[in-house]
Amino acid sequence: EETGTPSSNTFKKKIMSVDSAVKDLLARLEKVTARLESVEKQLASGASAGGGGAAAAPAGSSGPAAAFVDAYDALVNEYIKPYVELSGKIDGDVGAQAQLVQNAINAQRAFLETASQCKKPDQAGLQNLIAATSKAMAEVSEFREKHRSSKFFNNLSGISEGIGALGWVVVEKTPGPFVNEARGSSEFYTNKLLTAHKNSDKPEDKQQVDWVKSWNGFLKELFTYIK
Repeated sequence: EETGTPSSNTFKKKIMSVDSAVKDLLARLEKVTARLESVEKQLASGASAGGGGAAAAPAGSSGPAAAFVDAYDALVNEYIKPYVELSGKIDGDVGAQAQLVQNAINAQRAFLETASQCKKPDQAGLQNLIAATSKAMAEVSEFREKHRSSKFFNNLSGISEGIGALGWVVVEKTPGPFVNEARGSSEFYTNKLLTAHKNSDKPEDKQQVDWVKSWNGFLKELFTYIK
């Protein structure tokens, strides 16, 4: 844990609670896709039979809810895509961590796709759905811890502190402020990068500035997206 990080203890407690809720499911993560398909079919079947509980929309259905999936795709294309590309140019470790971030983004996108077709699940169903995202988030943070000697530690830390923002989907009352808290922790490190590189015309320095803008831009616009 880095001393001096804004809201570090409170934020990490929130992330720990998310991880704790899905801990018992992590051993079965490779079967998540098949399990979700099974759950969705069961929910759809329940709706057809007039049963109680959450019901899924018929497979292949479309409706207004799908618009928020398209909006998420637009957000990812505008900010995450250039962030991943720049990460590979900056350093191998930064690029490798970015691939883990991409995995987390893909998992969240799958979660949102399911949400666009189903009603809210019970707590057990929610734990199933969030498991893949939670695992990917943990891998991003673990990567930072395993590379503390990297000269790009501020890059790795900025991402590690900010990735928790993806936990907004399980924060019912204040998901927007939750994301902003993650962004504040991330900026503790990315601001150091801006200070070090913003006044230089060197290509490698410009890459760092653009990298920060892409990642910070994603976190800022994620707040807007949630609203």
